[in-house]
Amino acid sequence: MAQRGQEGRAEETDEQRNSRLAIMAQRGQERRAKGTDEQRNSRLSAMLQHARERRLNVIEGQNHHQIQTFYAARTVLYPIVEEHNCGEMDNLCLKCGGLYFRDETNTKGIYTHCYHNGNIIEEDSVYPVELK
Repeated sequence: MAQRGQEGRAEETDEQRNSRLAIMAQRGQERRAKGTDEQRNSRLSAMLQHARERRLNVIEGQNHHQIQTFYAARTVLYPIVEEHNCGEMDNLCLKCGGLYFRDETNTKGIYTHCYHNGNIIEEDSVYPVELK
């Protein structure tokens, strides 16, 4: 039966459509006029709730769009770089007593960036007289 109604509406002229809509509007007005205050308040409350939900949906859509735009812009400005972590500096040099990372050794597993090997030359610090 619904298909017949759809087919009929698809074939109706503008004049017939306007007439049908006017009759439906008149019936709705009459039905609302006969309703009680409780029904009216319930109907208005439902309309208000529906309007709030529509506004929230619009705001959520805008927020989602802004968040997506932010992340897209951020990845262009600051490309995602994989973290490089050498771990803790917990290995002790046997010659100078300095700490070094486990991966700072050569292929034989020997730490070679020690003060004693002459690879690192510390400049003489100038200390105030009070600290000497």
